[in-house]
Amino acid sequence: MFLRYLWHAKGLHGTHSPFVFEFIKNVIKNKAPLSQDFLISRSKLLKNHDYVQITDFGAGSKHSKNKSRRVSDLVKTSGKNLNEYRILRNIVDFVKPDIVVELGTSLGLGTASLVLECKAPVFTFEGCPNLINLAKANLGNLGINHVSYITGNIDFTLQKFLNENQKPNSLYYIDANHTYGATKNYFNLIIKHIDDSSCIIFDDINWSSDMNKAWQEIKKHDSVTISIDLFHFGILFFKKGIVKQAFVLKYW
Repeated sequence: MFLRYLWHAKGLHGTHSPFVFEFIKNVIKNKAPLSQDFLISRSKLLKNHDYVQITDFGAGSKHSKNKSRRVSDLVKTSGKNLNEYRILRNIVDFVKPDIVVELGTSLGLGTASLVLECKAPVFTFEGCPNLINLAKANLGNLGINHVSYITGNIDFTLQKFLNENQKPNSLYYIDANHTYGATKNYFNLIIKHIDDSSCIIFDDINWSSDMNKAWQEIKKHDSVTISIDLFHFGILFFKKGIVKQAFVLKYW
């Protein structure tokens, strides 16, 4: 999959869309370092060798089927590299959402990269209570106190939330159940509540053939005007008055 991605990926000067040109310049090319507080927080988690019992409603891990995992191992296998955290931070700064919704809290590192420098209210969903407790502690140490935590099977909790919280200019970050059915279901629920200023980020679109299949189908939805493939991330925009286009971009 990565070789196919490299073959199609374009850089700044291979793009003729003004909107995507700005995206590349402000999101991909913005190399401003992550905050020192974030780096220290991640470093502490990497040194935490305590075990945590995992409740998993999704596709599980490619690295271990053991339900008891070390915190440090979760950071290495389920977390992102620093460049990916930087891109998440830059997307939030580019979109400037009024609300951030995250599916899949895990240890809260993705949450932190999304909102450490953004004061929009955040709602994060996680199926595992033990991970929620670790995320709360981690984000609390970072002084991030504008996060609401929703615990339980996201297949059920998301629908209730969307029915009660309809806001324009929302950013959705989906990093939860990595199955074809769940990914399509999340999109089908969320798409009813977006407007032309919304943005949806799918994580791990090449995690499996099923995830890639879901991404290929989702980006063709009539409401999507711009889709951006960064190999690990798939990003959707819904700008009205723009001809539908799909981009595969270099993320370095």
